[in-house]
Amino acid sequence: MWQDERRGARQSRESRGQSHGRSWLLVIAAAVGCGRAPLPSTRTDARIVDARGAAEVDLDADAGGDTGGDLAADAAWDVPATAGSDVGFDTPSTFGLDGTGDGAGGCRQYPSGTVCGTPSCQGDILTTAGLCDGAGACVAEVRVCAPFLCDSRTGTCFSSCTSDAQCSGGRPCTGGSCASYGGVPCTENAECKSGFCSYGACCDRACDGPCETCGHAGSTGTCTPVAAGAVDPHGICPSETASSCGGTGLCDGKGACLLYPKATVCAPASCSDGVLTPVSLCDGAGMCTTGPKLSCAPLGCAASGDTCSRGCPGGDAICTLGYYCTGDEQCVAKKTDGACVGDHECLSDHCANQVCCDSACDGPCVSCNQQGSVGQCRPSSNCTTQE
Repeated sequence: MWQDERRGARQSRESRGQSHGRSWLLVIAAAVGCGRAPLPSTRTDARIVDARGAAEVDLDADAGGDTGGDLAADAAWDVPATAGSDVGFDTPSTFGLDGTGDGAGGCRQYPSGTVCGTPSCQGDILTTAGLCDGAGACVAEVRVCAPFLCDSRTGTCFSSCTSDAQCSGGRPCTGGSCASYGGVPCTENAECKSGFCSYGACCDRACDGPCETCGHAGSTGTCTPVAAGAVDPHGICPSETASSCGGTGLCDGKGACLLYPKATVCAPASCSDGVLTPVSLCDGAGMCTTGPKLSCAPLGCAASGDTCSRGCPGGDAICTLGYYCTGDEQCVAKKTDGACVGDHECLSDHCANQVCCDSACDGPCVSCNQQGSVGQCRPSSNCTTQE
């Protein structure tokens, strides 16, 4: 009896399949086009909604031709569904089709914003939950949680800490924040255990003075002076002219600005009115110093105006007042008396009778070289000729 009932039920189902074969083929084709997941390989059933909305129809049965199946086994593959629906469809995790039509004769993608993946953590790297982009792609964002770790329980970055285990890179948890040890990369002071973030690294102190850095190779995290001759990384050292004897704009290698060194010329020599002002030199401490002034006597200033003359090719004019130029280009003191060959040799500017005289003594019967009165113009005892 039960075999007859089963055979009748099978025949009834087969007749239903024959009466609605075209609808099944169309819906099946649509189901395949919408990315419907394949059915288990042990069966060849296709579950399609009856166009009348009654129930799903089972096409064929077991993979072996359903020669020995039963209704109970077939029923296990049948599930109720609503009219117009396809039971088989992609899941959001495949970011594909949602099993419904798009109203334009096609299959609809999962809409933008549909969650298609779960967040995941790897150390301080967070991969956010994936979201469908509406075009068949599942998009997730990768974020760096440092200085914190990623919280795998919530799928988010820790934003504060209660223990070191919530901090990345071996950072300690200090006051609810993950602080960095010296030398660890940073962007702000709060990230560092010392409280100082200098030039992208945690430092042992502020390190904001002239000619010092916390990023020197081999000593990152420790504030050290920059090399001698290097440019000040903070731009504090002034760059001045040599005449000031001040800053060069460079560093001295000891954590200070480099001044113009000792003996740097800060002012040129000059000569005026027979007085030489020698070249001025820096003292190495920021001061320009000048040596004592020198008299050019008996010579005067050279034509260049920056030194004393070394001779008198231009005559007595090169010599200072009270001096005259000799034939070997030397300035010597003018004479009050004594032998002479020209007026310019005598203070009186008179050379008469080959001696320096107190006057021109060029009248008749006078002489400047009479015995007992040499240098004085006196009447001549001879008065026949001028001696």
